[in-house]
Amino acid sequence: MSGAVLFTATVECLTMAMRWCYVLPANVGFTVSAKWVILTIHSGGTNRAKMSSKGSKRRKLKGKKNEGKVQQLRRVAANYPVESKRVQELYTAIAGIYEDFPFPDGKTHIGCMSAEDHASVTKDTTRKLGCTHYLHTPKYDFFIVIFHEELETDASFLSVVIHEMAHGEQGAISTSQQPHGKLFKKIGKRLIQCVKSKQAELPKPYSNVEINEVTVLTAKC
Repeated sequence: MSGAVLFTATVECLTMAMRWCYVLPANVGFTVSAKWVILTIHSGGTNRAKMSSKGSKRRKLKGKKNEGKVQQLRRVAANYPVESKRVQELYTAIAGIYEDFPFPDGKTHIGCMSAEDHASVTKDTTRKLGCTHYLHTPKYDFFIVIFHEELETDASFLSVVIHEMAHGEQGAISTSQQPHGKLFKKIGKRLIQCVKSKQAELPKPYSNVEINEVTVLTAKC
């Protein structure tokens, strides 16, 4: 083996050993030329910038898609004026009792529709009592869908609305929490306490019905 080859192999082994011991960063290495051992730094900045740019574009596209979905659902709910007005008035009354709730306008945040109309927008055919759709960019927004045909009693109607309002507030605080985890339950319990303390201020018949706390805190809506 010639001296040049042996020297090159030694440098390469040394480089690998230094990386193994975390002494030499992954983007730094040695290049052997005819006369010199050259320290080389390989910048990953361009690739990272490209990856970041792609991630940003994906988030923007997702945001636009969600924005379109939320607006479509609002338009569909407008086709159920009687049912949507009923739930919007209840939502607004609850928001008035729960003074910390940052989204008081029921007309823009909740409405009723059939499961079929909901599926036509979202492609979601899962049977449920209600659901909340979120928009996180360019600014936070949400829309609650209540499936009035699935709710048989006034008590279940009230409980599901409270449940979904808890989701609405949770989404504004954190996007990483479990849908029915600790944060959700904390908000749900606070909502229940506030509503119970001033339930007489709710529109009839909700001022006289019992809140189903199990539905509020655990229902997989």
